Amino acid sequence: MIHGLAEWKQYTDSLMGADLRSKAIAANTQGFADTLLGEGVPMRDIQTVLLFFARRLAADGQKLPENGAFDFAKLLLLDQSDPRATVF
Repeated sequence: MIHGLAEWKQYTDSLMGADLRSKAIAANTQGFADTLLGEGVPMRDIQTVLLFFARRLAADGQKLPENGAFDFAKLLLLDQSDPRATVF
């Protein structure tokens, strides 16, 4: 089990290709967010985890997956425009 943002960052940075894509799609679900919320992870940290996936997908040259619970493209856009912004 992954605990803390530093571990999530390390984990997402270790992924690439199809493995990265499948894990990002799995993380971009309401069920994933609900699981983390149930473990006491604040929504702001969940947003950061999803941002780690979005950044890694972009760095890996992949098209961002669509139709997930959260908008990866919006996360990246907000990340560049205002680090205090939130999509939740």
